[in-house]
Amino acid sequence: MDFVFRVAPEVFARFPRYVVVGVLAVDLHNAPEHPEVTALLTETAAAVRAQFQDHPPSAHPTIRAWHQALRQLGLDPAQYPPSVEALVRRVLAGDPPRVNAAVDLANAISLRYLVPVGAHDLDRLRSPFAVRFSQPGDTFVPLGQSEAQPVPPGEIVYADALMVRTRRWVWRMGELGKVRPESRTVFFPIDAFADLDDIRAQQAAAELADRAERWLGARTTVVRVDQARPEVVLSLPERAPDAIEWVLTRGVAEILPSRAELERALRSGRRLHF
Repeated sequence: MDFVFRVAPEVFARFPRYVVVGVLAVDLHNAPEHPEVTALLTETAAAVRAQFQDHPPSAHPTIRAWHQALRQLGLDPAQYPPSVEALVRRVLAGDPPRVNAAVDLANAISLRYLVPVGAHDLDRLRSPFAVRFSQPGDTFVPLGQSEAQPVPPGEIVYADALMVRTRRWVWRMGELGKVRPESRTVFFPIDAFADLDDIRAQQAAAELADRAERWLGARTTVVRVDQARPEVVLSLPERAPDAIEWVLTRGVAEILPSRAELERALRSGRRLHF
């Protein structure tokens, strides 16, 4: 099954040096925890505490570059920090979050290379998956919640065919695409700027792919999207339809304005009125 990932031309028009290096992991054997992943996360957290002992995270060149990019979009990085900065500050205040093996691995790699690393369950997303500007009608379900919220136009977001999955570029992911212990097909996007941390993003992707294969039994593919190649096609394993797809393929959508509208409503958690 083909799954498209792209960055919209409007994003490159504003940020021509923007790069996404992605790791696709299929047949992933995720779990609530994994001893090697836990050890790596503990090790990288200790290194971060030592690195930032005498200066704030905002002084690091990568985090400073993200602050500048967010300000260009009219966002306050103090209110909406890039995920890598939020993770560093979480470590400096205590221990890193522990979620599950795949997410913990992504966080460990983010801390080691100081680049934003996301984690999306592709079995719960609909192609195409894109970095684009938000549009009228876009919605987002915040992490830990069930109700969809409107997203104002003009944000850079990660979004699939149904809804926004990450708001304010690399700020915060949503509930519906989060990686769970049962997730088997995961896409890890690593965001970077070609003139600053492109090499570190590639190194981060290589290490993430290697450890996902050795520790989590995944088959991995590393891809790159930039202005010269704004789209890639990922090959995913065929999967059985979930409960919502079962409903949609039984003719129920024929009584409503469109199948797409019904699917968006069902997956967003929005209450339906007939």
